[in-house]
Amino acid sequence: MKNFDLEKLQNIICEYELPFAVDLKNCFHPEEAEGFIIIIDEAPAQLRVERKYNDSPYESGVILAPFSKIRNDRYGFLSKTKVQVWFDCQIYDNSGIERGNIWVKNEYFLQLSIKYLNKFLMNYRSVTREYWIRPIKKENILNYNYVLLDSEAQQEASHIGLNNPTQFNGGEEITISESKEAALRKSLYSDQHNLADDLLLNAYDNLDLGNFNNTIIQCSILFENFIYTFLETNVSKSKLDKMKKKIECGCLVGIHQVCAVGLKSEFQSDFGDSEEFTNFHKKVLQVRNKLVHGEKLDNVSYENAKSGIDITLAAISKFRDELTK
Repeated sequence: MKNFDLEKLQNIICEYELPFAVDLKNCFHPEEAEGFIIIIDEAPAQLRVERKYNDSPYESGVILAPFSKIRNDRYGFLSKTKVQVWFDCQIYDNSGIERGNIWVKNEYFLQLSIKYLNKFLMNYRSVTREYWIRPIKKENILNYNYVLLDSEAQQEASHIGLNNPTQFNGGEEITISESKEAALRKSLYSDQHNLADDLLLNAYDNLDLGNFNNTIIQCSILFENFIYTFLETNVSKSKLDKMKKKIECGCLVGIHQVCAVGLKSEFQSDFGDSEEFTNFHKKVLQVRNKLVHGEKLDNVSYENAKSGIDITLAAISKFRDELTK
């Protein structure tokens, strides 16, 4: 940094590779194709992309020519994408970071670049209908280049490897526990599909991917699945219809009505008045209703999505303790 004047800083660039390809023109060089302007909170950044074809298809004996494509190549078997996210003073001068500290704040700008990139990927997925495109996390990036560019085209660059958490088992092979292996073997004899497990694991997956709205929606479905699965095996069809439908119109009532009124009339249960269900109704079910009915258009926060899973599991546990003894 001795010969680089931060007062002349013009751009901060984060460069790394995506584990899959997007079908866009090479715009690393602006004279060849235009980059993509992405705006978040009125602050713009520019994305530039370059497709990189892999050597591995040739090594495996499969001949795949450049400028070809594998459908749904979500793991980048044929090609990946090199990306650059460019920031200018509209970003770094409003970041609260003093210019003298910008060189050591590479982690901040990496995370910010991922935020901008994921907005791009969400919109790319929507426009192209390539549903398999997924958001990127820091853990998906092995290393990156952090580049400072000044107004005189001088640059200072650093290649940074990411030390993502790695589990080491002291020289022993990593295996699941004997009890889990026994449960796995037993489950393979059954044709029964555990939808509740799928819903819970998908909620965790969406939380991990940053799809927080979907996390809340799947928590709501998980709870309803649990309640109705219990009712299907514990009340007659006529009683279940009475609990689920309004007599005057025959239309379905909501899960809140089932828990607050139906369970009380059929099982003399006060579950609908419990703290666990009240919490679930307020922080999961009502949020879900606003999302699916279009009343809430902004994203649920990570903290609320994470707590939504815990709240749902607590409500299910409370129900199980009271009504499945």
